[in-house]
Amino acid sequence: MEPFLSSLESAAQEVANHQPQAELLARWADKLLASNPAQRMLMVANPKSFGHPALVSHLIERGKGLRHDDPHRALDAYRAASQVAGFLPSHPHHPHYSRYYADLYAEALANLANGQRAVGRMSQAAHTLARARVRAGWGSGNALLEALLNAMAGTLDVDLGRYREAEFNFRWAIDLYVDLEEHEHAGRQMLALGRCLLLAGDYEPALHFLHAGVSDIDMERDPLLFLTIVTCNAKLHSLLGRPDKGLALLGSELEDYLEEDLGRVTFARLDLLRGELAAADGRPHLAVRKYASARRLFAELELPEEAALAGLEVAALYAEAGEPSLVSREVKRALAILRQSGAGAYGEPALRRLAAIAERKTVSAAVVRYVARRLRGTAVR
Repeated sequence: MEPFLSSLESAAQEVANHQPQAELLARWADKLLASNPAQRMLMVANPKSFGHPALVSHLIERGKGLRHDDPHRALDAYRAASQVAGFLPSHPHHPHYSRYYADLYAEALANLANGQRAVGRMSQAAHTLARARVRAGWGSGNALLEALLNAMAGTLDVDLGRYREAEFNFRWAIDLYVDLEEHEHAGRQMLALGRCLLLAGDYEPALHFLHAGVSDIDMERDPLLFLTIVTCNAKLHSLLGRPDKGLALLGSELEDYLEEDLGRVTFARLDLLRGELAAADGRPHLAVRKYASARRLFAELELPEEAALAGLEVAALYAEAGEPSLVSREVKRALAILRQSGAGAYGEPALRRLAAIAERKTVSAAVVRYVARRLRGTAVR
């Protein structure tokens, strides 16, 4: 083994040998997460109390455990992890610690970016991910970290509608994971790439990667990945003109089959897809119920843009049904959700104009859906 790599591995092993007990890490994390921003900065700036890399890893894992049920608390855990990582003490007698800590800081920032993306803070996520890449450049050159950063970048690109950029990042991550023989991680990224290609309209290669990804995944151990496959297949049925078959895949018994609570975010997105498929299947009343359910869950989760988007889908259905008063009501409700949250979404001015127009005259479903695209931030600027 090269001297540098040997020293780096020794640093990591020494950290592991002196890892605090899980109970102590949990107490430290609880204390940080219960503090206000000023208190927290004072705490993490004191390395004797909180300056341990194991605390960074503990906070990252805590965030992952929260992300499907409370994305804002998950985001706070990721933020705390990055704050602790930024103040890890140097070790003058072990210079390779600095590279090990740079890797850990980059990992914390990558998860922070993903947490920001999950609550709709796309510009913040892009900035944080760029910081993670810079920090990784100071680290050990860890290929596993490079794969993580590309996977996170791909996920962000998909949410921004940049499917070609996402495809590049996912393929890069897959190649790295395969080289590292991290087959389950490679499988996850194949599924992500399959979903990306599905959204981009490349159905045949999408099917290839969805099927390839399944072979490397233990579905019993990770029901969320099983659900990813089911929802992608349901979406594909809809795109191929068979939304009824997609709805059958997403029947109400699906949650019973999974036999566990997968988090409110998951169920909100599931209802959103059910609404989309019901609308495509010519069942507007069912679509309205499912979109309304998704809107309620997103509002409870403090994801205002997601809630407003679900409301605009309801408005579009009412526009198709020739119910202008109901269109106006739903558009105003969507606007109120954004205003109450102070989200300041990119598409909010367009939504304000739509609300004013809908109050005076009939607007078409096409116009409502155009405004929804503006709200997502994917319309051409």
